[in-house]
Amino acid sequence: QDLLRRARVLCTRDLRDRCVFAPRRAGSGMVCDGLPGEGDPSICTVGGGGLLLPLGGDAEQQWPKEVRIVLYLAGLLWCFMGVAIIADVFMGAIEKITSRKILIHDKSLGKKRTATVWNPTVANLTLMALGSSAPEILLNVIGIFPTFQAGALGPSTIVGSAAFNLLCIAAVCVISIPGGEVRYIKDLGVYSVTAFFSVFAYLWLLVILLGTSPDVVETWEGVVTFAFFWLLVIFAFGADKGWIPGTEKPPPGFTVQPESSKEELSVMEIKVRQMYGKYTNLTPEQVRLLMEYEFYAPHSRAKHRVNATRLLSGGKKILAAKSSYEAGMELAKELQSKDKEMDAKQSANGARDCVVAQFEALNYNVLESVGEVTIKVRCVGVPTGETEVKYATRDGSAKAIDDYEPVEGTLRFSPDKLEEEISVKIVESKGATEDTEEFYVDLLSGPLGMRKTVTVVIIDEDHPGELHFENEQIEVKGCEKDIVVPITVVRSRGSSGVVSCKYCTDEGSAKEGADFEKVEGVLTFASGQQSATFDVTVKANYKFEGTEIFRVVLSDPEGATFDATTDGGSESCILTLIILADESRKHGLNTLTNMVQVNWDSLEMGNATYKEQITSSIFCGGSLKAQKESSWVVNWD
Repeated sequence: QDLLRRARVLCTRDLRDRCVFAPRRAGSGMVCDGLPGEGDPSICTVGGGGLLLPLGGDAEQQWPKEVRIVLYLAGLLWCFMGVAIIADVFMGAIEKITSRKILIHDKSLGKKRTATVWNPTVANLTLMALGSSAPEILLNVIGIFPTFQAGALGPSTIVGSAAFNLLCIAAVCVISIPGGEVRYIKDLGVYSVTAFFSVFAYLWLLVILLGTSPDVVETWEGVVTFAFFWLLVIFAFGADKGWIPGTEKPPPGFTVQPESSKEELSVMEIKVRQMYGKYTNLTPEQVRLLMEYEFYAPHSRAKHRVNATRLLSGGKKILAAKSSYEAGMELAKELQSKDKEMDAKQSANGARDCVVAQFEALNYNVLESVGEVTIKVRCVGVPTGETEVKYATRDGSAKAIDDYEPVEGTLRFSPDKLEEEISVKIVESKGATEDTEEFYVDLLSGPLGMRKTVTVVIIDEDHPGELHFENEQIEVKGCEKDIVVPITVVRSRGSSGVVSCKYCTDEGSAKEGADFEKVEGVLTFASGQQSATFDVTVKANYKFEGTEIFRVVLSDPEGATFDATTDGGSESCILTLIILADESRKHGLNTLTNMVQVNWDSLEMGNATYKEQITSSIFCGGSLKAQKESSWVVNWD
């Protein structure tokens, strides 16, 4: 045991000599430090300690180890919770910063439009990374300051956090995928760039710590490392824009958004019914869940992080415990399983040469303007003679005469004719907006198979119109009184049905409360109504010169869409209100300013400096020269 103890001491001394007392090179940065010296007490024993603990000194070190473990663990978890709450606030600030908008000139539109200042990829790599890594950065600064030698809380915190993100987080993301399911990386361009730099960072670390300057980070190495960060940002931005070969993005597909147009939703509904309605009459709620699953728009990273923090701290959740995406995924699995079972039964029936008549498909989805829908009925198996099957239409939410023309009749199958068609005319309801409706066609008698009823879904396409501002920019001259500015929203290219949208003001260089009054609400258009107006109040402006702007934003349309050619595109509609300085007041303000400046000049001449003030208070007449020429009697009087 004595030999082992001596060997341990020698090894520790050797490591310390090589690390702490290693000669520093010219221009070098940090070297290794913080290894325990010979005979130094450990942190958890009497005489030892860390940066903050023990709070009670050696007396606390004498407490039972179990008690200290529980107390220190509780304190550690409390600190983690505090950091998480601070991160919650920070992520909200990040969302605010990255959503900042400016007015730019769009060459394709030939006019100005509003655009976001921050690119999402750049924001994630800079602001978001800074916020999520702030604790490690602070620990690193504390660990190396002021000697710039690597201690226990130095660069290892950053390297350890990066390794955890690269290995553990990636492993959890892979393991969490349920068996039999597949996940795809949406943007391979940006992913490839960040994945390359993630691995390259470790290789570069080996180069500078084992190759060019062992155990020392020199100044030029730190500068080059920092330059690599900006190189990562530039390449990731180029990949996001599609400027790098191989990163070109395909045209954006459909996603379920509050701003999705009625035409987009119609296409999505048809696709969902074709995919999952082979043997099932899908309800509107089932269609909604399947649309959320197939055309899912993911939440932002900040929203997920804030929601997780609030779950831990007992705050208000911003995401549901079970999302529509997850419910839609479960429903899709159930319907796919059912389809496989029904296909197997159909194959078994065909193998037994059972002669039955049934619909070729269980669902048909048509637009209201299609005119006529043709439904196919197929005879499974070869009949020995003529076989008759009767059919008839049946109302659902769609009504006969108003939405379709009812039909009934008899289909006849023979060995030479195994397929028949049923045609139903669709009635177009011009000028009236209706919900999606359905009716049914039933096979009533004869040798029938499992698909005896077909659902025909009619999707209304009467256009409710597009909303946009009458003017995309309004200039207002600032004056001494509040100004009420009427804002007109126009409904063009259709006016069927009741539609609405939300409106609100948004700060620019003009600030809410000081330059304008906050306005928000819901604007509703009755059927046939083509314009609506609301008021925005611009506060009295006393500023001498300069131009300020704020915006009025339309969002969340219900039953209508926004004109994609206007500022804001198809997702919103933006009006920029410009507050100009009152030119007529400039002459008067210039005169008043000159008068004020003269008064200040006279005051400055009498009290130029503190030295002159002190001198004037000591000498009679305000100076030594004036004192010699003055009469003491007169001055004292």
